[in-house]
Amino acid sequence: MTKYVLTESDYLDLYKFFQSRADELKSNMFANVTWVLGFAAAVLGFAVGKFVSFKSTGIEVVQVGVALASCVVGALLCFYAILLLRDAAAHIRGNWERSKDCESKGVKSALDAL
Repeated sequence: MTKYVLTESDYLDLYKFFQSRADELKSNMFANVTWVLGFAAAVLGFAVGKFVSFKSTGIEVVQVGVALASCVVGALLCFYAILLLRDAAAHIRGNWERSKDCESKGVKSALDAL
């Protein structure tokens, strides 16, 4: 059985693939985090609008239990956004490292020509 050896053209194709994959992951990450943080802001707005009363003497929480539950949900959504960021960052870094590996395998001259 013969072993397949990658050519410079193969490394260039792999380089382009990993670069485009990293860009795609980055745009998906921003979209997902935007939606999650937008939802967290909506939960906070709901909690403040429904369960907090602003008076001249100060701020009064009308329904403490529900307001606290809304705050916990908002905090969990923010924590989930952090997890999304960390996971996506790991995948993006991995794709960038793979593309750098392909670049170092002799593709540098082909990339300079692009």
